[in-house]
Amino acid sequence: MIKWGLLALMAGIVLAVLGILWMRPVSGSIARGEKLYAVHCVNCHGEQGEGLAQLIPPIHGTGASSDADLICAMRYGKKGKLEVGGIVYDGVMPANFELDEGEIRDLANFVRIKLRKCRDCKELGLADMPVFLAKCTLAQPLLLSDSAQTQY
Repeated sequence: MIKWGLLALMAGIVLAVLGILWMRPVSGSIARGEKLYAVHCVNCHGEQGEGLAQLIPPIHGTGASSDADLICAMRYGKKGKLEVGGIVYDGVMPANFELDEGEIRDLANFVRIKLRKCRDCKELGLADMPVFLAKCTLAQPLLLSDSAQTQY
């Protein structure tokens, strides 16, 4: 009886250790990004990035397929038709110049690693931001006043 109890205890410890190793620790960047998401994104995209019915697309599977696309959308906004999961969205996500490059990095790390659950993604560093922002091709940022379309 004691052997079974000891075996069960050891199995529990092994499972707990494996669970801890499987979970990615939350870094300072991701924690800051989560707070920024709660302030700047959650009202439209939802707590888990699920979007809003057929008005605002979910963060998972959106047109921001690369890190550069995601970062460009966060900074300069996004406009036009976007198909996600068979649903076509046609709205505007406004530009956000309130956030500095470090905050955009933190927000991108949270979205990529926690909301999109990318276990293989390495955290972006501050030095990465100018490289990604230089890839943005939008000639003019999308401001709320630019369109009467639905925001996303």
